[in-house]
Amino acid sequence: MTAGSSARGWKLLALIASAEQRLKDAEAIIDLALDETGNIDQLELLRLKAVIQIAQEQPKQAIETYRILLALIQGLSEHHDENTSKLQAERALELEAWLDLAALYSDHELWLDSDICIKKAKATKFYSPRCWHATGRLFEAQEQHKEAIIAFSVSLSIEPDYVPSIISTAEMEGLVQQAADSFQAAHELKVSAPVQSFH
Repeated sequence: MTAGSSARGWKLLALIASAEQRLKDAEAIIDLALDETGNIDQLELLRLKAVIQIAQEQPKQAIETYRILLALIQGLSEHHDENTSKLQAERALELEAWLDLAALYSDHELWLDSDICIKKAKATKFYSPRCWHATGRLFEAQEQHKEAIIAFSVSLSIEPDYVPSIISTAEMEGLVQQAADSFQAAHELKVSAPVQSFH
C-alpha cells in the first residue's frame, strides 16, 4: 500500500511541475520515482516521462522511452492470465503509448511510421475512439478528407461525445464557428493543464 501511494505522490509531483512548465524538474522527479516504484507504476511513469520529453521537444529521447515502455509491457504481459486487472492496465498503457507515438510521428510528417503505430494501437483495442480519431488525423494530414471524415465518424459512433472528433468533424464540415468555440475552450483549459491528466 505504501508503494502505491508513493508512486501516486511522485506522479502528482511531476504533474504539478509540468503544469508550472518546469519540464526538466518533472523529468528529474520521474527519474527518481522509477527507482522506487513497482512494475505497473514504472510503466505509467515511463509514459509520463515520454510525454514530458515530447513537451520539451526531445522526440528522439521520447521514442527511446516509448521503446523501453513497450518492451517492458510485452515482457510483463507474457506472465499474466488473460483477464487480470494488471494485464488490462498494461494493455491500456500500451494503447496510449502507440497512439502517443503515432501523434509524434505525424507531427514530424512520418506518415508510414504513424500508420504502423495506429495499426498496433488498433490491434490492442480496435474499438477505441482515440484510435479512430488518430486514423482520421493521419488521413487529414495527407489531405485524404473523405477517409478522414469516415474515421472521425467511426470514432463518434463508438463514443458520441468524443470531443476531438467532434471538433475535427465540425472543421471539416465547415462548421467553423462551432469548431472555433470548441477550440478556444480547449485551448484555455490546456494552457494551465499538466502534460498528462491527474487521473
